[in-house]
Amino acid sequence: MGGIRLRKVLTSGLVLIIFVSLLLSAAGVSVLVRGYLWNRGAREALNTTRAVVRFLEVRQERVDELGPVPRRPRRGLGRNFQRFNRGQQYVVLIQDGEVVSGPEDEERDWSALASLVKPGLQSLTHDGAEWQVLVTPVSGNLADQVAVITPWSPSLRLIRALILYQLVISLLVFGFALIVGAVFSRRLAKPLEELRDKTKDVGQHSVESLQPSQVLEITQLQHSFMEMSRRVTDSIASQRRFVADASHELKTPLTAITGMLELLQSHSHMEPEDREQALGVAKKEADRMGSLISDLLLLSRAQAQHSGERERLKVADVANEQIQLLKLLFPDQEFELSGDLDSELEVNPVALARILRNLLENAARYAGRSLVRVELTNSKERLIISVRDSGPGIPAEKQAQLFERFYRTDSGRARTEGGHGLGLAIVKALVEEAGGTIACNSEAGRGAEFRMEFPSPRA
Repeated sequence: MGGIRLRKVLTSGLVLIIFVSLLLSAAGVSVLVRGYLWNRGAREALNTTRAVVRFLEVRQERVDELGPVPRRPRRGLGRNFQRFNRGQQYVVLIQDGEVVSGPEDEERDWSALASLVKPGLQSLTHDGAEWQVLVTPVSGNLADQVAVITPWSPSLRLIRALILYQLVISLLVFGFALIVGAVFSRRLAKPLEELRDKTKDVGQHSVESLQPSQVLEITQLQHSFMEMSRRVTDSIASQRRFVADASHELKTPLTAITGMLELLQSHSHMEPEDREQALGVAKKEADRMGSLISDLLLLSRAQAQHSGERERLKVADVANEQIQLLKLLFPDQEFELSGDLDSELEVNPVALARILRNLLENAARYAGRSLVRVELTNSKERLIISVRDSGPGIPAEKQAQLFERFYRTDSGRARTEGGHGLGLAIVKALVEEAGGTIACNSEAGRGAEFRMEFPSPRA
């Protein structure tokens, strides 16, 4: 089956996230540094411009007092103007589109600058270098524009070096993250791969243990897997026991029917009384087989949550119907119905009747003619149905298996009376289908109580 291995996904994802984060961080730092250097140069240029403007204003006042003087490029403003051209900044005065004064720099010709600049802050290439230029209009006869020029090439070289260093660091971190991610993903994926391999054994072999993981989510997944494995193993074992028990239970009446038919076939001149007896035995065993099959189908539908549609009905009415029917089978048995007789439950009517019938019939068989009580207790949260007898009780060691299929506390008596050992298993399945729970409380010699709890319709 094609696909990407988990290790590759984890490693690639982790490394890609780290690498992209470093690249974005490098780009962000570069932008911030560039912005900082540009703004710092602009602030310094603005301060210089203000000083030059003030200087020009003073010079203009003197010119106005002394009268106009011939223009002398560069030297016309005197040495006082040259102090602005010290350091990294250069100041150029422009009038009528021509440079009238600038730095005493023999290496560069600033005369072409006047045609390149425009008012405002700008970046331009001049004489093979990058420059930051702030051009400010002024009024007066000495100049109509002041240009403050700051070298921008050193800042660009610094930014490029910073980007290069960040790229180198990103590649180093990328390689380190690749190694760490591979180790981390291998350790993370190992317990998952073990789970994958163990999954193949579910249903065939018992999964005894898994190598514990230090990751909480994987540990929880391992616990869930072990619990699921146990449930599947128990379910398969239960199904095997069920098939074996059902085969055994069906084999007994089938053997009896086959024996009677063979007897009738081999003795064609059998006496009418013997023939009638043989047919009666075959009919009885056939009915027993039909009853067993019906119980198995009912149990299967209940466990599959398909026993029938639900209705809201009074529990006391259904219980009273079953009591009246059982009085015909057990004429000497006493029954008592008490508690909240108006209690209602949303359940399948046939299912509730079968629940009460099985419990009441079991109580009547084992109660020894003592009183069988049915008590209803209703509250806002739950409805409790209790069926209690005063018979010999059920030993503690047998209570854990009461609700298993084909289990009989007294197998000899149950077989004699036609039981299959499915009654309580059917009761439990029907109760759970209705959203309830059932438990048995019993002590030897003190009777038994089967207590069912359902969500109350009042909730």
